[in-house]
Amino acid sequence: MQFPNISPSRFPHRLQVLAVWLFITLLSLLIFNLSAIDTPASRWVPAHPTYLEHVSLWDSKWYHRIITERYFTKLTYEANGHVRQNTWAFMPVFPLVSEALATLASTITTKSYFACAVVVSWISSAAVALGLDAWLCPRVGKRASLLGVALFFSFAPAIVMQLPYAESLTLALLTFGFILLTKRRFIWAILLFGIAELTRPIGVPLGATIGLWWFWEELRARGIVSPTSRFNSSFLPFKKSADTTGNVNDDVATTAPQTATTPLDISPTPLSKKDRIWLFVTAIITCAGALFWPAFAWFITGVPTAYTDTETAWREDNLAPFMSWIKQANIYGGPNSGIVALIAVLVLSICALSSSQLRKLGRLAWMWCVCYWVYLLIFFDPSSSILRMLLMMAPLAWVLGVKLSNHLRAAVALIALSIVSQVLWIAWIWDAYSLSLSKIYWMP
Repeated sequence: MQFPNISPSRFPHRLQVLAVWLFITLLSLLIFNLSAIDTPASRWVPAHPTYLEHVSLWDSKWYHRIITERYFTKLTYEANGHVRQNTWAFMPVFPLVSEALATLASTITTKSYFACAVVVSWISSAAVALGLDAWLCPRVGKRASLLGVALFFSFAPAIVMQLPYAESLTLALLTFGFILLTKRRFIWAILLFGIAELTRPIGVPLGATIGLWWFWEELRARGIVSPTSRFNSSFLPFKKSADTTGNVNDDVATTAPQTATTPLDISPTPLSKKDRIWLFVTAIITCAGALFWPAFAWFITGVPTAYTDTETAWREDNLAPFMSWIKQANIYGGPNSGIVALIAVLVLSICALSSSQLRKLGRLAWMWCVCYWVYLLIFFDPSSSILRMLLMMAPLAWVLGVKLSNHLRAAVALIALSIVSQVLWIAWIWDAYSLSLSKIYWMP
């Protein structure tokens, strides 16, 4: 079964993107509101909470506390010596933007803050859809890009893209920063990256991504990596292909010739010395930006490890590379068989990130997904929040879009399965399972 052809003159592509985004987002909103009816009473919300009560759970409440309490100048500690949970684990841009909008709209109250925070997230979410499409559509084709939008926003934890969480704003800033970077708008890209680093802790993988790209371009420029090598050529976009009837599919992107307007990350020839210098400068500034928030927390509290101690307060453990994954494997799979699951995760990661389809999205998309996932493996505690963390690896949805672009039935089936996963995620993680227990086992 093939996809129907839609006249581009009647329905501009960007309008199609927004239509797909809006349909999936409204469907997620419907699931979210229906789930509220089943939500039991807890110390956080009453039974059957209103919409604004429902969106105020979890990290949403912590962002609101930044507005009401700001950041503490002195850390407090639990009896076991670990830092008590506090607002230093949450960065300031998203709540401050929401507060500014609430101030413009009316007097700051709890309800007005959460209402405006939702507005910020919805606007950012729409920007994410348009931005990811603008970045990746020329590389995969319009049909695959529309599928990418549908798959991404139907992903299990994608509801947070419309809730008072920072994910949508972070991904919007990151996506448009990447677009500007590939168009040689380095100063503007640096500015957006700097703001993004104050929405969520993405500075380390972001700096590593740009630094790795610079290093790769240096290897290409010095002839160590041949422009005609198989691996280097794998970063070029998808070529036009024939459909099942033998006709050329004009919807699929083609490899563009090298011109001044060719995005830097799909350039078939090595970058100029000027571009490489700018990449290096961008990488250095971005890496420095990753240190700003920990340094600021140190300056305010007088504790050098204030930020990292606060980040690990939820896991009640010290920050040790890779150890959180080993610990969780032992907890969920047992001290002996758990290692098998961990090895399987690593194998699955290698298979996904070594995909030639992912590389065809460009060097930047591939390196970002690789660096971000390695960052999670090194530092992140793989709790139930891991699915939400994967939202930053949005280009993977476009890879699936390419694979399904000529298979309507399979695409519809996968989107339907994603919607089922979203129902389960909202009901079991955001709502009922977590809130009905005296001790929280699952958190978004």
